[in-house]
Amino acid sequence: MKKSVEYISDRKRSKYGSRVGNKQTWEGNLMKKLVLVVIVLACYTSLGFAVDIGERFGINGNGGPLAPLGDLGKQTDTSSIFGGKVLFSLNKFVMLEGNVSYSKLSTESSDLEDLSILELTGGLRLFVFAEGRFFPYLSGALGVYKTSGERKLGEDEEASNFGGNFGLGFMAFFTKNVSLDVQGRFHYFPEALSTFSDLDNNAYVTLTGGISYLF
Repeated sequence: MKKSVEYISDRKRSKYGSRVGNKQTWEGNLMKKLVLVVIVLACYTSLGFAVDIGERFGINGNGGPLAPLGDLGKQTDTSSIFGGKVLFSLNKFVMLEGNVSYSKLSTESSDLEDLSILELTGGLRLFVFAEGRFFPYLSGALGVYKTSGERKLGEDEEASNFGGNFGLGFMAFFTKNVSLDVQGRFHYFPEALSTFSDLDNNAYVTLTGGISYLF
């Protein structure tokens, strides 16, 4: 009986270790590709026309992978996130940003089928420099993270919590209006669902890419 318990425990550790290893390999390969893309775009956009981003209104659509951390990482798997933004630049160094994004995560909970997160945030982009066509920036935002849990049995549950995110990104313009917009961000919000103590501290990292259009 003792050997059976040890065998089952070893299998669980092996399965968990394999999943962690695959996740780290996937994240490592993704970072290498991102660095290569940034270098290529920086070289490409350093040539040709210059773009003035001061006092312009814009829209954005984006999507990419989501990697859960903290309590959220213990209960859910890597997923995807999709969203849209409204942009307005106060000058060539500061841009306001409103964001709506949605993601649905599968869980390993015995009671919860899946968990969805709706993000409604507003914040700033601070451009490191604003010349040429390649614009790297720092970003931060605050707002509401609305979570919805679909139970395997019983009624579903929803909750809304205040949270925020910060990160960095870049805009690489192909024309004076259209740009590739890439962002990496760390998100945090407290309690996801009040009846689940395993989801009290929640964080995730997103890497999104999309197209921005400035009018």
